[in-house]
Amino acid sequence: MVDPDALYAELQAVLREIDELQEKVGASASSEDRQALEHGLKQLVDRKVAIEEEIDQATGASR
Repeated sequence: MVDPDALYAELQAVLREIDELQEKVGASASSEDRQALEHGLKQLVDRKVAIEEEIDQATGASR
């Protein structure tokens, strides 16, 4: 069984990483750096969505 508290903690960590990457994207001068950061940001957002879906399944909630 999935622990919703662990999922919420993981979600918070991913949200912090997203915030940090968004700051880096905004401060990035080079196009290549920005593309790499945006790719990483997309992966984190995808992970955030997956965690939210796991939370919904674990708690029986729906969005």
